[in-house]
Amino acid sequence: TTVSQRAALDAAGVPKIATGKPLEVEKKVDLKPGMVIYLRYPPPKQGGYSAHVATVTRNPETGELMISESIGGKNNIGVIHRSVHDFFHKATSFLHGYCTTIL
Repeated sequence: TTVSQRAALDAAGVPKIATGKPLEVEKKVDLKPGMVIYLRYPPPKQGGYSAHVATVTRNPETGELMISESIGGKNNIGVIHRSVHDFFHKATSFLHGYCTTIL
């Protein structure tokens, strides 16, 4: 479903705010809760995903902006919330030099 989500946002008229490398996008956009982050990257050689979607949220207890995303794998399945810093600086998909971020 991730592959078609940006197309669905386009069809619904949701504008793209920024496109580029992850750290460039992080620097030029004032993130707000409800924003959708869409990532495109080449699929891994062993197979797997070539796109990912995350949502900007706010921690109701601390007020901190967070990133909410689903994860999958042998040991981790579900939805996680992590800090914006960790999302942009520690996410595995961002380590790939060809990752493009659309917000």
